[in-house]
Amino acid sequence: MAQHVHIDFDTIFALLENGVRRADVFMGLGLNASEHQPAISHVLAHQGPKIELVKEELTAEERDAVGVEFGKWIRAAGLRELLETFQLFLTRVYNALHVVHQIRGPLTDKTLVAPSRFERLGLSAQALELQKLVDVSNEQLEILQSLNQARNCYAHRRGLVGTKDVDPVTGIFSLKWLTLIIEAVEPNGNVVSGDALFGYHFTEGAVVRVRVDLGVSQFHAGEELVIAKSDLKQICLCVRSIGAAIWQAAFDVAIKAGVQLVPKATPEIEPSLPNGQDDDIATTTVTDDF
Repeated sequence: MAQHVHIDFDTIFALLENGVRRADVFMGLGLNASEHQPAISHVLAHQGPKIELVKEELTAEERDAVGVEFGKWIRAAGLRELLETFQLFLTRVYNALHVVHQIRGPLTDKTLVAPSRFERLGLSAQALELQKLVDVSNEQLEILQSLNQARNCYAHRRGLVGTKDVDPVTGIFSLKWLTLIIEAVEPNGNVVSGDALFGYHFTEGAVVRVRVDLGVSQFHAGEELVIAKSDLKQICLCVRSIGAAIWQAAFDVAIKAGVQLVPKATPEIEPSLPNGQDDDIATTTVTDDF
């Protein structure tokens, strides 16, 4: 019996974009508030019964300390939301490809885990599992693994780098992300980039270019994992970029497998389900997820 299965890839990507924007906006609000002078009131509520868990009047030193700790809390929460959204995005991508694999595939000769099992995997394991279906580069895997390890530092060690986080040989934890480099090349070949661009006078003109490079911050065991605001911005863009590449690869795999586009450019499968497979399996798989 022929059955339509709709997979809305646009909605899947919108999930990632919304999550990246939320993390970017909320980290911006929180970190700017943590640095604001004069310090924003830390009192949770002035209305209702007087409940004093902490004193309402703080010294200047105490206010500064609260701001620093609040900044750490915001980084932890923002990174967690960013990566949890990315994991949900990967789950949606995997579920879509798993449906295509069952109906129009096989997409691979490797054994795939069930979608319910994939959802319970950690970020690194999810990326490795998805690598069976689409191209995920080693550099992307290293970046995702380092970001996930940073999240673990915040979640389990209150932002302190632990011995399990560092490389056993170098004793260093390397946080990695893709970063945009803006630079200007003068006619004589001299390259001016970064902060040096501001106020620099190009007497002979220059060619401005943007390239992608690998950003790295290194920490030793026992150090606090403090990520600069500019790096957090680049990390948000990096997660979106990696997600966009995975999404495009998944879309291309689905089309190559015979998934047809409906007029609104949303891929659609019209298969005859394999013998012995219940007619509701495909629709049940996608109803709640796409």
